[in-house]
Amino acid sequence: MEINMSLVIIDFIASIGTLGAFIVAINMFRVTKKSFIMDNERLKKQSTIEYYNEISESTCIPLRLAIIGALKESIANYSYKTILPSDQIWIENDDLKSKCFSYCRKMERFAVGIKLDIYDYETFYNIAGETTAQLFQQIEKLIEKDGYTSSYKTEFCNEYKILCRKLVAKLYLKNIDLKSD
Repeated sequence: MEINMSLVIIDFIASIGTLGAFIVAINMFRVTKKSFIMDNERLKKQSTIEYYNEISESTCIPLRLAIIGALKESIANYSYKTILPSDQIWIENDDLKSKCFSYCRKMERFAVGIKLDIYDYETFYNIAGETTAQLFQQIEKLIEKDGYTSSYKTEFCNEYKILCRKLVAKLYLKNIDLKSD
């Protein structure tokens, strides 16, 4: 009888130990999952900053400088004047067209990355939302379906336009909130 009671106690202790190990394993899984999610978010934000920095240096700044030169403005007095497809500075300036096209192509890829959750929208908004929205409003008419070039059969830079309109709306709402305070 003592041997049976000892076996029952040993089985009971082993069961409790197994249950305890199972609970520890579940908690470790939760911690690991949370750590993985946090690391993934950090990497997404870092990738957003790095890719936008590359876009800014390779296409955004050269486009802005080309626009400033074409408008004959100084950097200090940059007005973000809307450029139309019928404007002489657009019609006669192949360098401006090339820089605008390059910028739009890279921003379209970036916007698709944001849509697919590869890049982080909030990080992008914080580092370049306002300047991107301003530049978009300046060149928006150039990238409309038939505004940039008549050879495009589909909308040009559709995701970029959606992203920028989202930025403009968020900035507009932010300005309303600031005025009501």
